[in-house]
Amino acid sequence: MFHPLRTAAAVLLLAGALVAPSSPAPAAAAAPAPVSGFVDGHSHLFSYEAFGGMLMCGKPFDPDGIARALADCPDHYPDGRLAWYENFTRTGSPTGTHVGVR
Repeated sequence: MFHPLRTAAAVLLLAGALVAPSSPAPAAAAAPAPVSGFVDGHSHLFSYEAFGGMLMCGKPFDPDGIARALADCPDHYPDGRLAWYENFTRTGSPTGTHVGVR
């Protein structure tokens, strides 16, 4: 289900983080070590809201904690058999279960 207040709050927090002034670096800081690796430059921050929030279960954040954020949808009980999209993205088949999979 789409929650306009949560979405607006998330947009405001993100905008504030993007324009907030950064603190100056310490004067005696040593040269940083080189960093290598990969970056995920493409993310879908609000994908859990897709299709009216009815396509996937869980969300990236919940004020009540991670267990609440990653809770399974009631219509997927008892074993995730009705979660065709989540089963497909996990296994390549729309049938199956996802008990205990997080």
